[in-house]
Amino acid sequence: MSFIFPARIRNELNRFEDRTGIPITLIFNLLVLLLSPNPLVKAAALIGAIMSGVETHVKKGSRKFTLPASAWNLIDQFIEENNFPYRRNYNKIITYRDANLASDTTGMTFQNRIYLQSIPSNNKELSEFFHEYVHTFQYHRYGQIVFIPVYVGEYLFELVRQRNAQEAYENIEFEDQAFDWEERFLDWLNARGIWVHKVRPS
Repeated sequence: MSFIFPARIRNELNRFEDRTGIPITLIFNLLVLLLSPNPLVKAAALIGAIMSGVETHVKKGSRKFTLPASAWNLIDQFIEENNFPYRRNYNKIITYRDANLASDTTGMTFQNRIYLQSIPSNNKELSEFFHEYVHTFQYHRYGQIVFIPVYVGEYLFELVRQRNAQEAYENIEFEDQAFDWEERFLDWLNARGIWVHKVRPS
């Protein structure tokens, strides 16, 4: 819905979905898809509907959490020291734990919302969070209407070329960039010792 609503309204709709469990974003996109005569608007609504449906599934059973200040301080310092190509926006990020993800998936990002298996508690997990954080910037720069078709298109192209799902995934340009920054952040963290966050049950 980023192509129609400004961030403030999107955030209000997200809060409404959290409170009620009603997938208002999905419903809106389906209505636009059915009623709009404009093919570009229909395409945007179709992408929005698909992603809203996927997010509704991932969000099931998840809970919001706040990343520890010590983690954000490290991220902030790393960004300042390492020519990070995007402007910082962590105050706009919404994070969820216990997301409904496949066992081999540590996180998934939808615009400014990051869904994780669990709260990061060590260097490796924090670097995996940073991977998802990079995706929020990609969404912000290109918009969902560009990000999703390019992402999926590259994946399908690489899947035909590589004939290996994991290699195809890793060769997507957006993922390649996120993995690169994840690795750089992990090396940076390891060079400074072990960051440990004791996860308190909520």
